[in-house]
Amino acid sequence: MTAPRSVQCDGITGDVDLNSFNGDLAALQAMTIGGSGDLNCDGHTDGEDAQPFLAAVFSGAPPPPGPSTADMNGDGVVDAADVPLMVARLLGG
Repeated sequence: MTAPRSVQCDGITGDVDLNSFNGDLAALQAMTIGGSGDLNCDGHTDGEDAQPFLAAVFSGAPPPPGPSTADMNGDGVVDAADVPLMVARLLGG
């Protein structure tokens, strides 16, 4: 079985294994459209990414052009709508 997603520091996720899809559309969207959540670019989305993620959410500044690792829902802005998806990612979802 392949991993459900591969994390790339450019914010793009890939290698989605649809055979393991459990019906969670929000998780599927986060895996295929949104950012990886790996804001410190260490190859893992973990507690060390929480501080830079929250700084991005509360900065009010638009993300840089191109994919953003903090734009979890892939809508082009980093805001409160990204928080539940980041929390799910941090909790292993």
